[in-house]
Amino acid sequence: MAPSASETPETKHGVGETIRTVTVHGSAFECGKMYGEQVAPLIHRNLTASTDRLRGIGQLWSTCMAIVNEVYIPGLQKYWPRGYEELSGMAEGADVDLDDLVLLNARDDLNQILPQIAHGDVWWEDMDPDDPHGYGKFLLGQGPVVKPIWQPDGDNRSSRARHGVVLGPVKPERCPDECTTAFFLSPATQNRNVISAQNWDKARRFDDPDFIINLEVQPTDGRPAMLITTEAGMLMGSGMNSAGMAVTWSSMKSQRDFVPVDHEDPQGNKIRCKPRPMLPFPFLRRMLLEGWNMKDVVDGFTEIPRHLSGNMTVADKHGTAFTLEIIPNEIYRVEPITVPFLLHTNHFLNHHTYRVPGTADRMNMTDSARRLNAAEAELVCSKFLGNITPDRVVEIFSGHREGPLSLCKHGREDDLSAVKTVAFVMYNLVKMEAFVCKGPPCSGVITKSDL
Repeated sequence: MAPSASETPETKHGVGETIRTVTVHGSAFECGKMYGEQVAPLIHRNLTASTDRLRGIGQLWSTCMAIVNEVYIPGLQKYWPRGYEELSGMAEGADVDLDDLVLLNARDDLNQILPQIAHGDVWWEDMDPDDPHGYGKFLLGQGPVVKPIWQPDGDNRSSRARHGVVLGPVKPERCPDECTTAFFLSPATQNRNVISAQNWDKARRFDDPDFIINLEVQPTDGRPAMLITTEAGMLMGSGMNSAGMAVTWSSMKSQRDFVPVDHEDPQGNKIRCKPRPMLPFPFLRRMLLEGWNMKDVVDGFTEIPRHLSGNMTVADKHGTAFTLEIIPNEIYRVEPITVPFLLHTNHFLNHHTYRVPGTADRMNMTDSARRLNAAEAELVCSKFLGNITPDRVVEIFSGHREGPLSLCKHGREDDLSAVKTVAFVMYNLVKMEAFVCKGPPCSGVITKSDL
């Protein structure tokens, strides 16, 4: 891979820093150790920034560490041993504890369930991991779930699910990680490329531009090479591999999310849940990216238990692309029907989620829907369909038309909870090119890498 600070696609951007690339190679353990050695100071700083506030709250800290040691580490050992080896190597290289590294990688997942501990919001009590109707049941590829569930609105050629933006959440919450993803298939693009893109948004309290890096992984154990944009100490954010596949993501919440260990709520009520090996979403995304083809990685992925909801957008150079809307016991594949692109923010697009009792969306729908609508407004015009270029994608993801609720977020500097766009990624999967911007795409330097 040959990174270049030249601005490709051609834009007027250029304020800010270029992104640092960390290159590792060898076995999983060797890759992890090289990673840890190269960015050890950044890993230590990121651990401090991500865990200091949590360590001061005894109940939250003990519950999170119980999840790490009783759920996530056993999940790594059972479902992704190469990931366990890579994290073990990183822990040695950076001289940090393995459980702290796992906690750092799972930080955003744990943030989704902290309200259930801190505020007593509990939806699943006395979970039975052997219950076929609980989180051991996986529906991808079975029954009605495999039918196209993405329903455009007809005349306006919108990519919205028919019911996805009109039904309000039952327990709306403000989400700290309001990412937006998209893919554009060859009929949508000017040069018949396949493009995948994402704005990575997060709360300002976690925003240190030094933490954002490109991780170039060159395995010697049969996995494809990968270029991953992530934070120092993390194994996955978004990425592209040498098989021509890209994985991006956006956070989601449903009422089926649960705390996977015994814990107490603030009122002292004991909530029981038998721990079971599971993986947080960053590790699941990385597992997808380590595959050579869509079918194999998705088929294996569905067998891994989960306790949270989320969205993964997957695309490859052959034009296979879809999003996986995931809740703990179900997975929905959402794909376009009448237009060659799909946009996704932070609410469920499939209508099944709104029909299943106890599975309602608990996101802040207003922000998510307005970002989706703003992006669609830039695309549904006929002059752009079939003429999408990398520059046009950057322009869309740089949009500010919705103010604080726009795709490109800057956040108030005096508000640590305000959401900011910390990175933008775009992958041309036909040309095997990655474009990464540290900071908002409206003003940052776009760095190109060839894979």
